[in-house]
Amino acid sequence: MFKNKKIFFIVIITFLIVLTSCNSPIVDDNSNNNNDNQEKINYKTAYGITYHDYVGMVKMTVADERIIYLDIDEVFMPSIWAMETKKDTLSDYVTKTDEEKLVDANGLGYAKYIRIGEKILIGTPYTEEEIEKADFKRQVIRYYNADIKDLYEYLKDDKNAKWYVESVLNGKAYVCDKLGNRLDDTNLNPQGSFFKSSSLYWTTGESTWSKNIQVFSNALVGSTLSESVTTEDGYIKVGDVVTSATMEGYLDYYNLVKKAYNSK
Repeated sequence: MFKNKKIFFIVIITFLIVLTSCNSPIVDDNSNNNNDNQEKINYKTAYGITYHDYVGMVKMTVADERIIYLDIDEVFMPSIWAMETKKDTLSDYVTKTDEEKLVDANGLGYAKYIRIGEKILIGTPYTEEEIEKADFKRQVIRYYNADIKDLYEYLKDDKNAKWYVESVLNGKAYVCDKLGNRLDDTNLNPQGSFFKSSSLYWTTGESTWSKNIQVFSNALVGSTLSESVTTEDGYIKVGDVVTSATMEGYLDYYNLVKKAYNSK
């Protein structure tokens, strides 16, 4: 009986040893090499003032140092989305007196209070002197608070530009009362959107803004940004390729693309 038990235990132990060896992972000597050969994929972004009056945003995917996806867009300043679409359609939360309310050449006014993220800002018209010294071309109103002397100047910092764009994307940029409560914006924003890509900005003619920016983006996909970007007969030229894009602010967009590409 003892002998049979001993044989039985030997058989069980042998079986377990064999089973364990079968389930052991197989080491591939080439596994490290395979990982080294895989493309390194990176997702990159950049934000900053573009074409004088907008906050540009770039999103890209880079694989093996080449751009495989690129999206370029611009966000309007409050001088667009806090502006009347029709004369005298602003309600009580907008300044009404001649001393406080800015009216442009078309008789349109601007909201006095706006909110971006957790920041409430108040508006006041730029003086002629401020406009002459400024980098912008189309801004007519300065939004400020205790911490931000001038929103436009504030957004020249990349981190602040990112905060602005993300606030807009998250629905946290809007016209408000002096306490920060959101108010009806039905009669505001002549462009109909916060973003150029989905707005009424340059939507007619053979070359619209969206078409131009798409052609430009497509020309940079597959690139390592080693090509020169210039113009030829008014068309944007990337390396030796003359595209159909005709944007004046192409260098601003290209520099923002490079900033995203070189970011960590």
